[in-house]
Amino acid sequence: MNIEVISMWLTLLGNFGFPAVFSLYLLVKFERKVAGLTKEIECLIERFDRNEND
Repeated sequence: MNIEVISMWLTLLGNFGFPAVFSLYLLVKFERKVAGLTKEIECLIERFDRNEND
């Protein structure tokens, strides 16, 4: 993390409080993982379809 990102999180923490900022952080982190899982599931579906057609 660079200084600008840390500064942004500290500003949010000061303005909205720890629970809100922590929830936002977890939501962003969770969204990335869901996007990755979605991509992997799509790849598995494609592989399954290719094997089914053979």
